[in-house]
Amino acid sequence: MAEKEAAIDANDKLSDAEKAAAKEEAKKAADEAKKAIDAATDQAGVDAKATEGTDAVAAVNPVGKDKAKAAVDAALAEKDKAIDANDKLSDAEKSAAKEEAKKAADEAKKAIDAATDQAGVDAKATEGTDAVAAVNPVGKDKAKAAVDAALAEKEAAIDANDKLSDAEKAAAKEEAKKAADEAKKAIDAATDQAGVDAKATEGTDAVAAVKPSRKRQS
Repeated sequence: MAEKEAAIDANDKLSDAEKAAAKEEAKKAADEAKKAIDAATDQAGVDAKATEGTDAVAAVNPVGKDKAKAAVDAALAEKDKAIDANDKLSDAEKSAAKEEAKKAADEAKKAIDAATDQAGVDAKATEGTDAVAAVNPVGKDKAKAAVDAALAEKEAAIDANDKLSDAEKAAAKEEAKKAADEAKKAIDAATDQAGVDAKATEGTDAVAAVKPSRKRQS
């Protein structure tokens, strides 16, 4: 019993609560064995119950899950902080990314709970922290909003240009809108933040470059 308790205490995969529960289980097995030994009426019975008891105590092999789940929770908290600090993301994108990370963490914790040995727990904990870390949202909402802002600015400049006819203004606005729409499609198609940022810059530049053409007045 003392040997089992020492082994439990030395197991750094176990939380304090898990250590206490394992010790309680081992103590219960030891107490039952001692009662059985007391009830035995001959030496063979005593020896058999002693063997059963030591085997029952030895068979207490707790699997540490609390610390594994805590590691997943820590990875999730770290990911949430990184998402919050990412100023490329809109509030909606932050919320979606956090939900994705939470889902990965929740699935990992379920898998840890379902694991039956320490190797399985450790593997699921690693998979879970990796899955949480792999959530890398790409911010597109703000990039598209920047293109829309450039378009609105260009349209205001076109409207304010009294050298242009209504038809020329309409044509210039159409050209600017086409450039903005193409930029937003390219932003949606981009697969990483660098690609999004590049397409946003190209888009705002293309919108800004629209120069209305004036027809000669006769």
